[in-house]
Amino acid sequence: MLEENFARQFTAAMDCHGLALGQALTQSVGPLLGDRQLVLDIDGDPVIYANTLVTAHPHLRAMVLDQSPVDALGRTAIKSHEVSDRVEVVRANMFTDPWPTADIHLLSNVLHNWDIPELRTLLQRSADSLAPGGLVIIHEVFINDDKTGTTAVTNYSALLMQVTQGKCYTSREYGTIMTKVGLKPGPYRSTLGDRG
Repeated sequence: MLEENFARQFTAAMDCHGLALGQALTQSVGPLLGDRQLVLDIDGDPVIYANTLVTAHPHLRAMVLDQSPVDALGRTAIKSHEVSDRVEVVRANMFTDPWPTADIHLLSNVLHNWDIPELRTLLQRSADSLAPGGLVIIHEVFINDDKTGTTAVTNYSALLMQVTQGKCYTSREYGTIMTKVGLKPGPYRSTLGDRG
């Protein structure tokens, strides 16, 4: 994603992919938002999730945390969705740079790219910077807690193991890490396409 041409092509594909997923995510998390007002979309490529959330929930604003050159692509997408007044991009490396304080953290299709040590780091950074009473949303493809499938998810997990440092994790695995870093796991909610 550090190479501009690849980043542009990948971001465009994920933006299309994320349109339906973003709408399903927005519907699923709506009842959980309460009066929280600021979403920090960590590694928010594509910005479609932040754009969809603020469009569906007018009380929300969003910041999308991403590094160069993806941050510039995000700014262009935000303008095309006409949400520039409520969504901004913050250029940062999610592992090394400070995270702005927000009362909602969105990690959508991020954690599956990383191994357990990196998951711990990212969730610890979330716990450390989340506003009191905040909400962490992990939106991912989850493998069953007993690791029996589904077949589509296990196939996707095998692909992730070949092209990233990660795989598909169970909700229980995420919950264990969250508890260790001081976050309280909530219930699993389905969204769309084996995601939740």
